[in-house]
Amino acid sequence: MTFTEIYDFIENRMRMSHIYQPVMLMTLLKNKGMASVTKIAESLLMYDHAQVEYYENITKNMVGRVLRNHKIVSKEGKNFVLSGFKSLTESQIEELNLLCQEKLNDHQSNWWLIIVNASKAIFQVAPRARSHHPRNRVGQDLDPLFLGF
Repeated sequence: MTFTEIYDFIENRMRMSHIYQPVMLMTLLKNKGMASVTKIAESLLMYDHAQVEYYENITKNMVGRVLRNHKIVSKEGKNFVLSGFKSLTESQIEELNLLCQEKLNDHQSNWWLIIVNASKAIFQVAPRARSHHPRNRVGQDLDPLFLGF
């Protein structure tokens, strides 16, 4: 496609039922014409204020509260601050990041799915998981398309 054809599509034929098309195109343009599905999804999330607000609430009311209660973070205005961060060395920061990544990997490896039949699934989750996550539905009838069939 030429510049003129792409420009014409954006200017005259693109229908804006949501933010998706321009955000995807901007992501591709910023990444030399190519981006992974994940990169595009992350870009969409950045522009989808409803999702950002959802995770802002989780940050403030769940994870932020827990980490504040353990005195790992503090709150300064709208910012969370990692306690003691200024005294950490680069290698300590990297080590803490790797440890967090290991915890995340371990948690994600605990998720599994048993398909009972094409319209019913049982989801098993890590202990104490929150009910707002779709994988926490146990034995509920689900749309097979939701499961990727």
